[in-house]
Amino acid sequence: MRIRSNSTSDWSGDDAPATPQVEPRGNGGDGRRAASGAAAGGQDVDPSLVAAFDLESPYAIHLRSLRSSILQHNVGDDDRRARACALIGLDCEPELAAMAANLAVVMARMETPTLLIDGNLTDAAMHHMVRRPATAGAQQTPVADLWIAGSGGAGQTMLERQPILERSYDWNVPAQQTLAALSIDRSTGTASIAAALVGFDSVVLVARKHVTMRRTARQLIDRLDEHRIGIVGVVLV
Repeated sequence: MRIRSNSTSDWSGDDAPATPQVEPRGNGGDGRRAASGAAAGGQDVDPSLVAAFDLESPYAIHLRSLRSSILQHNVGDDDRRARACALIGLDCEPELAAMAANLAVVMARMETPTLLIDGNLTDAAMHHMVRRPATAGAQQTPVADLWIAGSGGAGQTMLERQPILERSYDWNVPAQQTLAALSIDRSTGTASIAAALVGFDSVVLVARKHVTMRRTARQLIDRLDEHRIGIVGVVLV
């Protein structure tokens, strides 16, 4: 995983692969919870959740930087309101699932109670990482202050009718941060994704280097702009 920063995007050439680069904003607090891997979940979670075992690993350090960018985006807003950030994957569904789950663990272990929503419209991609059944409702995970929920196999039309945040209100989870992971493929339009994210504060784009097309990324950014959802970072995998 690579988080690009300190440069600007060049969106010329609709058919060229996208290599978007967004500068992360600021350095959020590093209120890391001192906990061993066992205390953070340990053997109760899948080994792919490296952040549950070691917050000092290179991968976890990348995600801590991304966490800071997400939190800094909310500075100055009403601190009493829970925040919502979406991770949108372009041509990288497996990497998106791993990154979203590990970022949620980083958030939870660094004193931000977090709700992780698996937005996969067919098969859940993250529940197995925290040893939980793939259901639509929210469940406590082995990691303290981390809950996981799924789309329940809801189709695209359902998400268009009822945005993700509206679906989460019934779960009554005491989270300060919501993270939702959604992938864009040929069956899911950018307009549908944007409609599903009504009420979200920010987005992180996750794109496959030299594969994701500029046109697709540009269309998604335009739809997010229409809904006034800010992009706080871009991750290339």
